Amino acid sequence: MERLAATLLLAALFLNMPAPSNSEVGGHILIGYGGDKYMPFLDGAVYTFLVGERLYVLAVDRDLSVTLTLGSGGSYAFLATHGEPQLIWEFRGEDVGTAILNIHGLGSASLRVLGVEEATAGWIRVSKVDDDLLELSIIGTSLSGFETQEATPAPARIIVSPNSTLTVSLPPRTLYARVLLKYKEDVSLSGYVSDLYLTYSAESIVAEYNYTGTIDSPLAGSVSVRIPEIGRPGPGGLVPLRYGVLVVIAQYVVQGAPRREQSWEILVSPFLEEIPTVSETTRVSLSRLLREGVEVVVVNLSKQSFEKRVVRPPHYRVVVYDEGLGEYVTDYSLAVPGYLSIRNDSETILIPTSVPVASLDPQTLKVVPELTVYKIKLSGAVGPVVFEPDSRTVLRIRGREVSVSVRFAAGYPVADAAVYVNGSFAGVGGMLRLRLPIGLYNFSAMTSYGAVSRVADISEEGEVVLVLRVLTQETLALMVMLGVQLSYLFLSLLRHRGGLMRARG
Repeated sequence: MERLAATLLLAALFLNMPAPSNSEVGGHILIGYGGDKYMPFLDGAVYTFLVGERLYVLAVDRDLSVTLTLGSGGSYAFLATHGEPQLIWEFRGEDVGTAILNIHGLGSASLRVLGVEEATAGWIRVSKVDDDLLELSIIGTSLSGFETQEATPAPARIIVSPNSTLTVSLPPRTLYARVLLKYKEDVSLSGYVSDLYLTYSAESIVAEYNYTGTIDSPLAGSVSVRIPEIGRPGPGGLVPLRYGVLVVIAQYVVQGAPRREQSWEILVSPFLEEIPTVSETTRVSLSRLLREGVEVVVVNLSKQSFEKRVVRPPHYRVVVYDEGLGEYVTDYSLAVPGYLSIRNDSETILIPTSVPVASLDPQTLKVVPELTVYKIKLSGAVGPVVFEPDSRTVLRIRGREVSVSVRFAAGYPVADAAVYVNGSFAGVGGMLRLRLPIGLYNFSAMTSYGAVSRVADISEEGEVVLVLRVLTQETLALMVMLGVQLSYLFLSLLRHRGGLMRARG
């Protein structure tokens, strides 16, 4: 219900915005696959289509100019008439890649166009259990899985064909039934409407069927649910039917009983052959995955059969070498968006978090990594870096050891000083030895007597001294003693002077 409320709220935002005058550039438009439901158009968002699926737009409050630029280079212009769903394109095999949908005055979005076989094979999500154990999960709407020999296999799924009928049994005296066909994963988009950044999420409903009876004439013992054509949404659908696992949710209102709901999974397949016993997840050691890969059961659409395929994710090995100290660095961290970062002693191994099952063409990776050496962020100083698959890349930095001391003006150290470098905690003590990359730093210290800081270039200074110019308790005590002694001396001088004056008088 929360998800539905969020969807309705966002829909209200789009539908209830005041319409601009004809002289203004603006308007609102929705994106869909040809079903009864639509998604909002968000500037910068990424929408996914398969070959054979259709792109529809619905201009809400005014006519809008639409341009579709395909990955192959073709560009097509359309006028979206407000209030009327308009078919823009049915994607073909040659359109696989990234297309750009531009809405005049509203921005542009990316359309990721995939082949049916690639989408049916799915992707493997790679996550880390620990530095030598990984968990692999099949994601996406797919027919793939990891072969398993479990003693208690998962419950068998009903296999259905596209454009067929599924019979759903009903309890006696059912007055109302609602049957949903949906995918496990929600539709999720992020992008802009004007200057407002939004995240949109909705259930990925393929079809929705509603059946109503009466007390005198309740629904029969079952209802027939139509499985849509492949690549098309059904009644009340948002997304089109694709091969893979589909969740059936049946909700009932039964006379004299509370509302009931049950759900199960079915397998939409191009053929009715029983799929081998597979699991959606498996665990494998890092060394084995890099050496042997992992075996996946996939569907071969051209042969109309299942087969086994070995998937070996690409990996990139990275080390950091300190040319100033002449050794490999272990005190560092490295991160690249979209990749797992796994440490093996002084070496970091980068593995993509999502790997396609259908085809795997390891690519050279050119990125600006998030690099921290000796607790100092160096990302801007080393990028962009080119990483070659299955090869080692050496990142070179120049560092040195620096002595950092915190002292009173009198020269002795401040034992409880908390030392910071560029605002990051470095240690406690009156004297520390730190390893730092060559550069300009702000050294600071917090003590019970106060704070002190200074900027130093360690390429020129091997020792940084922070002098705390405060009055300590010892100094104050000395000053008090000195004051007392001076007062005593002053009073003695006054008495002596008074005695001389009386003697003269």
